[in-house]
Amino acid sequence: ATATVTFRVLEAPKRPVSAVADDTEVREVTIVSVREDRSQPMTLLFDAGRTLGERILEEQFAP
Repeated sequence: ATATVTFRVLEAPKRPVSAVADDTEVREVTIVSVREDRSQPMTLLFDAGRTLGERILEEQFAP
């Protein structure tokens, strides 16, 4: 399934908004649309039984 989420800025001249993604900032936006890109899969480091530090070390130094 795919989804797109769109944000529309109300009263943009009075309330300037910036949008940031992947270290790129765009200022004074009035509409922002967000969608998922599944072309590059990634692993999320979530495991309730281990700390974040343990998960990061395992990911960095896994055989």
